[in-house]
Amino acid sequence: SLANMYQNALNDNDDDDEIPKDGVAVRAAHMEIATPSILTSLREMLQENRSIERVLCVPYFLSPGKHATTDVPNLIKEAIKILDEEGLLDMDNGEGSKVEILTTKSLGSRLESMLGAVNDLVGWTLNMDVGLESSEKRFSIALGSSISGDAVREDIKQRVHEEQATEIEKLREELVKYTNRYKLLEKALEAKVRELKTVSNREKLLEDAV
Repeated sequence: SLANMYQNALNDNDDDDEIPKDGVAVRAAHMEIATPSILTSLREMLQENRSIERVLCVPYFLSPGKHATTDVPNLIKEAIKILDEEGLLDMDNGEGSKVEILTTKSLGSRLESMLGAVNDLVGWTLNMDVGLESSEKRFSIALGSSISGDAVREDIKQRVHEEQATEIEKLREELVKYTNRYKLLEKALEAKVRELKTVSNREKLLEDAV
């Protein structure tokens, strides 16, 4: 997932001093429909590690629309209230301190980074440099770390390959399941046909007897 990729990028990048590496955990959450929800992800993180002092929530939206500027921040505020009521924001330092949960601007608010990403896609498609900066520098801006474009592409390829393999395995399992159902239905149909033949033979015998 993107969260795992960012976690690995932080662990592998020793040149960026702006983001602390020690004790940093990256988790994904969803606004709606998919799981885990924002509340669930925050709760699990705080339950797993009671030494957490600060949590940063980054709305992963490509444009600063209603979801990014209103819906997600409101969900985070609601989660903070619930977690506080559950006592999960109380730090175990004996000082009555609370875990600080902050929300950044949405991903799409960094227009210069988004333009760099768009430029990369255009350049890769045309197999040429369309003139902003090198791919390596653009990815350094977009991800906040000095990850090369090649490394990111390899990560994406690996992720796509894994997702495709998982999807193929799911389809294979579904095929086996439906094949088994078909065999069961076929056997049930054969039994029914035999039963009807028996009834038909009995009726014929009764007609002959009469």
